[in-house]
Amino acid sequence: MRFDNQSALISGAASGLGRAYALALAERGARLFLVDTLQREAPEVHGLLRALTSAGASATYLCVDVSDEGGLCTLFADIERLTGGIDLLVNNAGIHTHGAFEHLTPIEFHRQLQVDLCGSFALTHGLWRGMMDRGYGRIVMTTGVSALYGDLHQSAFACAKMALVGLVNGLAAEGLPRNVMVNSLCPLAHTQMTEAHLAPQVKPLFSKEIITAALLFLLGPKAPCGRHLLAAGGSVSELCIGEHSHRYFDSDSRTPEAIAAHWGEIASAWPIHKHASGEDQILAWARRTAHEQGIKLE
Repeated sequence: MRFDNQSALISGAASGLGRAYALALAERGARLFLVDTLQREAPEVHGLLRALTSAGASATYLCVDVSDEGGLCTLFADIERLTGGIDLLVNNAGIHTHGAFEHLTPIEFHRQLQVDLCGSFALTHGLWRGMMDRGYGRIVMTTGVSALYGDLHQSAFACAKMALVGLVNGLAAEGLPRNVMVNSLCPLAHTQMTEAHLAPQVKPLFSKEIITAALLFLLGPKAPCGRHLLAAGGSVSELCIGEHSHRYFDSDSRTPEAIAAHWGEIASAWPIHKHASGEDQILAWARRTAHEQGIKLE
């Protein structure tokens, strides 16, 4: 899989997975626009640019905080001046707010949202029209297992990352007809961000290779749309957002006591049904109750 003649923008590119993404895309021919908050003279940035130059890659580094609207306006102007548009967007920039909810401050909470959620929104929004007009684009949002499944002391992080799942679901429906594929990737690798959260004996298990492979797939010509992939420890899987089989309540038994009495079967009912869209779920609800009301739905 090659990305020759394509431009890729990676946020949070100076270290960790962002650095790995940059090197992987450069190896396959992409022109890179690298965004991070570190100054160009920082050792991480200098080392990355030196590695890319040695590999013969075309890379432009831009020191921008994705939560800074003014900085992003300058970023978009620079990109417009340097290239005909961005084909591939990797929303990788993020922070990790950890701590008990009772001690979480509004400033910390909003900062988490500003970087992870609003930063991803702003970059995507700024590049969206160009991708739609050209009829091609690939966008990847970065989520996290603590958002998808919940973890202790991760409320701010989980809120920001789970919101990105909803953003993917909404944008996928708009982008698909114009070949703008929007997906999410939930990675786990041994990086500076996860250093304190992985036991020493498992750190070697979480290398970056399978994550970069999944990322490149989601940026490639055969990328799906509106999907949520998990990649870690050599495996790739898809998150399924589904609905357990329902328990229907007749109109004369719709009480909290009735729900409590049947909670065991509601909470563990099988099979699980996937819905293609929110509209599909609404239609399923309507069909279930229409029969009792004697209403025929087309």
